[in-house]
Amino acid sequence: MQQLFEFRNLFEKQGLLLHAHWPSASPQDVKIDALSSDSRAILQGVHSRDAVLYFARRGATKDGHAFLKELEAREEIAAFIVEESPTAWSPKAPVLVVRDATLAMALVAKNFYGDPTAA
Repeated sequence: MQQLFEFRNLFEKQGLLLHAHWPSASPQDVKIDALSSDSRAILQGVHSRDAVLYFARRGATKDGHAFLKELEAREEIAAFIVEESPTAWSPKAPVLVVRDATLAMALVAKNFYGDPTAA
């Protein structure tokens, strides 16, 4: 388990962070148990016991940003990583707006799971 604040600092150091939105919780209080960019898995309850950090990424046919409002209602969402915030969206969970969500996900995964090149 890691804190969202650690990832915020990582994005800032890498020049990825554009904006951070902390609606209620203190940044140090947001704990992360799992990472996901698959909205279907979250909506199907795959991570129902985890505090999930969701990465909204643009795919070949779908854009993860299209599911943000629907995912907001899920209790397991601890925070969002997005490239843009939808209009008229007032999230209850923290949101980190980054320049590149795919790169942000790679950096977080390396930090969260460990560097696969380090041996």
